Amino acid sequence: MNLTTALLAVPAALAIGFAAGRTGTFEAPAATAPLQDQDQGTVAALDTTGLYQPGDFHRMLDVFVGDWNAKVMFYVPGMDEPQVNEGTMTGSWIMGGRFLKQAFQMPMSEDETFEGMSLMGYSPAERVFESVWIDNMVVDMASGAGYASPDGMRFTMLTSEIDPESMVVRELEERISITSNSAFDYERVVLSPEGESLQMRIEYTRVAPTTDEGR
Repeated sequence: MNLTTALLAVPAALAIGFAAGRTGTFEAPAATAPLQDQDQGTVAALDTTGLYQPGDFHRMLDVFVGDWNAKVMFYVPGMDEPQVNEGTMTGSWIMGGRFLKQAFQMPMSEDETFEGMSLMGYSPAERVFESVWIDNMVVDMASGAGYASPDGMRFTMLTSEIDPESMVVRELEERISITSNSAFDYERVVLSPEGESLQMRIEYTRVAPTTDEGR
C-alpha cells in the first residue's frame, strides 16, 4: 500500500477522524446515548428548542477551533517504519456556531497537495456527533457519527469500510484523545480476528499565536 492508496482508504481521518460510516455496533457512553435508549421521562423533558440551537455538546468541539500542525503517520504492512507526512488543519465555527468547519492541507509532492474539508456538528435528537467529509482525491462524500466520553476527552467510533485494494469489507475503530488545549491525537485501527492493526496516527499541535513586538 503506497501513500496515495492509504489516503484513498482513510480520507476522513485527515480532519479529526469523525467522518466514518455509521455501520458499526458499540455501546455509547450514557452521557451521549441515543434518545431512544433513554427513559420516556427524559425524552419528554427535552427542551425542543434545544434541537435547533448549539448546546453544551457543541462546546466539546471548541477545542478543535484554530490553526493546527499535523504529523501524519501511515503504517504500511511490511514496512518497519511509518510513512510520515506533515500537514495543516484550520477549524472554525460557521452557521451561527452550529457546525465546525475543518480545512486540511498536506503536500504530496512539489506539484500536488492533498486538500480536504469536514463539517462537524452535534445532533441533540440522536445524541451523536455527525460529520461530512470531502476532498480532492475522490468524488464521493464520507459521512458518519461518533460518541464522546462523559468527560469529553475521548471520542470513539466503530465503523466498516471496503478496502480499496482487496475490496473486502473490514471493521475499524477510530480513537481521538485530547491531551491538552493545544494537542490531540488520532488513531485509526483495523480490527480483525487476529487482533488490532494500527493503520494511521495523527498528532495535532496547535500553532502558537504570533505576537506583535511593536505593542
